[in-house]
Amino acid sequence: MKKILMALGLTLVIVGCNNAQVEKKEIVKPSIDCEVQEKETVLFKRADNKEIFSLISEDCFETAVMNIENRKIPMKIAVSGSGLRMIGENEEAEIHFKADSGILTIDGTEVEVSVIKQ
Repeated sequence: MKKILMALGLTLVIVGCNNAQVEKKEIVKPSIDCEVQEKETVLFKRADNKEIFSLISEDCFETAVMNIENRKIPMKIAVSGSGLRMIGENEEAEIHFKADSGILTIDGTEVEVSVIKQ
């Protein structure tokens, strides 16, 4: 009797495992609700060397161009928990900011930044 109950329990466990549903992950694209403007510019100041750089967008920051260290880096919006996060197309740069402060990651180095003008 014990062997039958044990075999029945084992069978239920095996059958239950085979019916497990596989979760499908959906790619979530962040969206920003705003009116279309011709050009928006946000100026930042780095905390380490006080260099001023800009982030310029013509499509409500779905994409932008970061002008920093005599380079123009194409950026695109990325998922963030709060604020705005943009990453470079080849991931050499990333900026994540909210209100008047943020973090810039460029060439693997993180630097605090502050917004000068929005």
